[in-house]
Amino acid sequence: STLAQDAGYALSLYFGYGANLNSAKDSTYYVRFVRDGESFDTFDLNVIKTGIGTGSVTSADYFKINCGTICFARLNTNTNVNLTATPDAGNVFNGWSGGGCTGTNECTVTMDAAKIVTANFIPGYELTVNATGIGEVNFNPSTSGSTTYYFDNSGLTSASEFYAPDTPVTLTAIPNTGYTFNSWGGSCSGAANTCAVTMSTAKTVTANFELNRTININIAGTGTINATYTGVSTPCTSTCSLLYPNNAAVALNAIPATGYSFIGWGTDCTGTGVCALTLAADKNVTANFTENSYSITATVNPTVGGTVNCSPNPVTSGNTANCTPTANSGYTFNGFSGDCSGTTCVLTNVMANKTVTANFTANSYSITATANPTA
Repeated sequence: STLAQDAGYALSLYFGYGANLNSAKDSTYYVRFVRDGESFDTFDLNVIKTGIGTGSVTSADYFKINCGTICFARLNTNTNVNLTATPDAGNVFNGWSGGGCTGTNECTVTMDAAKIVTANFIPGYELTVNATGIGEVNFNPSTSGSTTYYFDNSGLTSASEFYAPDTPVTLTAIPNTGYTFNSWGGSCSGAANTCAVTMSTAKTVTANFELNRTININIAGTGTINATYTGVSTPCTSTCSLLYPNNAAVALNAIPATGYSFIGWGTDCTGTGVCALTLAADKNVTANFTENSYSITATVNPTVGGTVNCSPNPVTSGNTANCTPTANSGYTFNGFSGDCSGTTCVLTNVMANKTVTANFTANSYSITATANPTA
């Protein structure tokens, strides 16, 4: 018959109307006429709820398990039935047994024999997480299916799930952009972003997210600013912005590069020492570094012997200067002493003050005296 072409259906005769119908093969209300090779075998599926908690078991198909009220079905051989356990509020599903079902996830029962599946429900302990500020808290494991909850000041500020006694749960705090996770409260403590609790009783945890504060650092010249918070130092070698929790106490220390000196702070810091900031608001800081310069003290010996000129003078850090002597009439230059030697003076990679002396000698002349005649 064309009424029995679909694999999931069979031709049936319903005596109430005297009609032949195309009916689901799992129906128990018909005398069925089947094609060659189809089986008349059926098996009973019974669902039993145990435990002192409450909940329901349903099938995710047309087999009509809703236990609750319908906890039995008679099914064709090798039919697959998907069962889902849902605890009532304040309860937890503690696991399957029988029928090849284990664990707490959805279970697929294959009807190759009569099966009895037991679902165990128990009262749960409530884990409540409150939050200040904006961020997320992840529950692992989650009993509700909503593993991560988003908290904000104007919307959700509290979430809870129920757990079987002695279940270990890990909470992970994830701050929203512009916020920092500051600390846990209640049954958790500390500033690490994860917290482990064991549900030996109902517990309440608070996750504290705080709005970030920014230190904007401008560096003039060459040097490094070390920003230290809770013992951790963050270096800033060029203009940068650093984020910290609200009211954080941050110390700024200026370290000049080789050949430079720190000459002082600007804007929200003053002086030349360590700058201590409490971040009740964003801060702007300027660090001023200047390149070092060194003088060359040039002298002549004797002072009437001539002159010496060193250029450039002063000389900036790491640069080169040349010293040139000029002898006065009647004197001869005979060499440098001090930070130069020999008859030329080139000061390279100058990193300190220098002293140079140009030494001159008065010229002397011989007189050849003769008599004429000699005798």
